[in-house]
Amino acid sequence: MMKRIPAWLQFLLAAGVAVGAVFAVIALTGGDDDSDTVAADTVDDGSDTGAAGEPTPTPEPEPEPEPTSTPEPEPTPTPEPEPEPEPEPTPTPEPEPEPEPEPTPEPDDEEPLPVGEIPESKAVVRGGQIFLEGAVPDEASAQAIVDLATDILGEGNVFNDYIIDPRADDPNLGNITVDDPVLFESNSDVIAPEFEPLLNQALALMLLRPSVTVTVEGHTDDIGSEGLNLALSQARAEAVVTYLVDLGVEPDRFTAIGKGELEPRVPNDSDESRALNRRIQFFIENLLADE
Repeated sequence: MMKRIPAWLQFLLAAGVAVGAVFAVIALTGGDDDSDTVAADTVDDGSDTGAAGEPTPTPEPEPEPEPTSTPEPEPTPTPEPEPEPEPEPTPTPEPEPEPEPEPTPEPDDEEPLPVGEIPESKAVVRGGQIFLEGAVPDEASAQAIVDLATDILGEGNVFNDYIIDPRADDPNLGNITVDDPVLFESNSDVIAPEFEPLLNQALALMLLRPSVTVTVEGHTDDIGSEGLNLALSQARAEAVVTYLVDLGVEPDRFTAIGKGELEPRVPNDSDESRALNRRIQFFIENLLADE
């Protein structure tokens, strides 16, 4: 027959069971500090469970504190834009009165300007066109020359650049230079057929204006002696006069002058330049004497 276990021994056994249960809970929950505190409290309370040895109930975990809500930042007020100042209106300047033009002084007939200060009236025929320059005494004189040049050369071939000045010389004394050369072969005074139309223009002018007189100048290149070139240039000028006289112009309206090689048009430094220097030039006078 077994002996009965004394009460004090039963109490020790129940306490050991309770302590084992507490350590088991600690092992399951990770052994944090709160579990140690709970286990200690359980051991202290074991004396109240009685001798029956019932396990101490596991304390419920304390509820986690609710997270503190982060306050929303207050919106920063947007500053209202300051209104731009209205630009001040720019005052419109009043227009300054234009000065009245000074009257053009009338030419002083008692003290005329020297003739050398007044551009001489002249005209140059070049490439079938005539260029009128210088000063003429009145509009009527200028228009008479323009009309005559148009009759000879045709409309569109006359360029009027005359200046009207009452102190100018009579345009009847102005010369017209025909700058289109009549060319010759070397050491020859025979007029080439291709230059006959230019001579025919001079013929038409002299037939329209019986008072017109013409000076014909002959020129040579620098080949040959100076004496021979002077004689050759004279023969060339006389050949042109003969051509026009044979067509009906009075011989006393011509003056033929030989210049030799003394006035070349271009330097005699090539065959082409020498050909240009073998030439005839015309100077026409008394153009408006028949008006």
